[in-house]
Amino acid sequence: MQQRSSEAGFTLLEIMVVIMVLGLVLRIVVVNMGAFIPNSALDAQANQLRFTLDYLRSEAKIQGKPYSLELDLDKHRTRVILPTEDKLVATEDDTMEANIELGWQPLEEWVKFHGHGIWGREIYKKNTIKVTFDENGFTADQTIYFEYDAPDNQRIWSLHIFGLNGTTTVVKSHVGKRDIYKIQTEASFQ
Repeated sequence: MQQRSSEAGFTLLEIMVVIMVLGLVLRIVVVNMGAFIPNSALDAQANQLRFTLDYLRSEAKIQGKPYSLELDLDKHRTRVILPTEDKLVATEDDTMEANIELGWQPLEEWVKFHGHGIWGREIYKKNTIKVTFDENGFTADQTIYFEYDAPDNQRIWSLHIFGLNGTTTVVKSHVGKRDIYKIQTEASFQ
């Protein structure tokens, strides 16, 4: 029979190396989570606004009436404004009606407005603004800016609304710059 070694367990040096490696891994995870949480909050807000804008554009076309989304830039909240004689159209399973709130809705936690601009005009940072879709589902080309509300934050998401073709795009900035969309003029298409 073989003799068993009298060495059992771990040495102090091995335990210290394992603790050091775990500390490094934990530090990397914490640093990455610090970047992940603000991005996911801003992405969630961008997706919610896109959903609401697409819904209002669709309703304006279907109903042949103007529909609006009001932005309260001071209190960081939004609300849907329907024509006075309308109510929401129910779908087969009533999912749309249940998902659209008509009262003031706050932005996602830790997200606040950074401004609103109609292309070619100044950027507004205060008061209430309406994004209105006419009876054909068209609106002015405009941008909604929002940011993560934390000290030393430099994340600004720009939600561009293209009024004629009915699309929205999100541009993400991690360095504190608003994305200003350059308007395409007739000469740009030659």
